[in-house]
Amino acid sequence: MRESNERFRQLFEQAPIGMIIIGCDRKLRKVNDAFCRILGYSPEELINKTVLDLTHPDDAPKSDALSKHLFAGDIPEFVLEKRCIRKFGEPVWIQLTATLIRDEKSGVLCGLGIIQDINDRKLAAEQRIHAMERECAPLVKEIHHRFKNSLHGIVGLLDVYRHGMPAASPVICDIIGKIKSFVVVFGLQGKALNGEIVLDEMIEEIALSVEELMLTPIHKELTLDASFLVLQNRAVPIALILNELLCNAVKHGEHGTVYPATVRLRPGPDAESVEALIENPLRAGVTALDFERGQGLGLGLELVKSLLPRGAELTIREESGGMQARLILDPALIHRQP
Repeated sequence: MRESNERFRQLFEQAPIGMIIIGCDRKLRKVNDAFCRILGYSPEELINKTVLDLTHPDDAPKSDALSKHLFAGDIPEFVLEKRCIRKFGEPVWIQLTATLIRDEKSGVLCGLGIIQDINDRKLAAEQRIHAMERECAPLVKEIHHRFKNSLHGIVGLLDVYRHGMPAASPVICDIIGKIKSFVVVFGLQGKALNGEIVLDEMIEEIALSVEELMLTPIHKELTLDASFLVLQNRAVPIALILNELLCNAVKHGEHGTVYPATVRLRPGPDAESVEALIENPLRAGVTALDFERGQGLGLGLELVKSLLPRGAELTIREESGGMQARLILDPALIHRQP
């Protein structure tokens, strides 16, 4: 037993990769020199810190959940790639392999962690991705440009039919509005390197499109302290929802006022969310609806309800003689512009 313990001690101390011993309270009990070099701490500075203390905040929830499952006996081991924070604040990518050391009589003694520095590999992979994005950017922009031009052609053709067929004009107008939402998204994505577009620019373009289509001004208040980007694969449904809400507000708003509809962009319930508020004074004879229960919805708002993605919350209710649509977008759909 003594020889076995001595061999383990030598292996632990002389290993070229990081090794740590973790107590059942999740605090570091022993660390080797390789681990200290990865994070830039001395052994004395690391002892009694928890693994969570050293983990990047964005990776902490997953790391903590796996550790809890490990010490609870739910899993025998786990392997996780995550970021840690070095002594002076810079992140470093590591691969952590964690398991338990058990005593046959008393059960779990401690946890054993094996840490590999994979920072260079991760950074090289990110650089390759960025290089590929730069190489593909001209092609992507050309595709967006051609698709946008094709949609413009369809809109032009529909516009001819709209003026020549007054009875079908409302339906054609509705179709044109939806197509123009695609035009806005593809036009803005064609200008962006990674396809993520600025939220207030998208709302501005959609509002201008609705104004042009319905020949009605919309009051816009779209200034935020920070700029937010819409994730690439979420831009189209958000654009269609905003277009439908604005068209609905203009259609049912009181046209005797200067602005029958208003759109405001303001901070959401927390720092990483945004709220788009669309309001209109109800025209006489227009019946209020119940969006939550699905009562009184036309085809447009039925579409909105079906398009609403995870990370978006929409409420529509009557407020002071008008209708108010409140669309909250959270980090599943948007993020702050760096």
